[in-house]
Amino acid sequence: MHKQRFTRGGLAAWSVYHPIGVIMIALAVVVLGLFSLYTLGIDLLPQLIYPEIRVRVLDPGVPATVMEDQITRQL
Repeated sequence: MHKQRFTRGGLAAWSVYHPIGVIMIALAVVVLGLFSLYTLGIDLLPQLIYPEIRVRVLDPGVPATVMEDQITRQL
């Protein structure tokens, strides 16, 4: 008469009777994860372009100090 080792439990019962198989599957997942991480191609310090606003005020006859204090600082 053939005795069934596990009738219920599915993966849990299989892993109890096959610990080496579980270790190999876990090791394969870790190795594939590390390989994928190194080949992912993420730049940790990407080149950023910061937004910039330039304002040009043309007002002839106004001294530079007045332009700086009263107009430029307000903008």
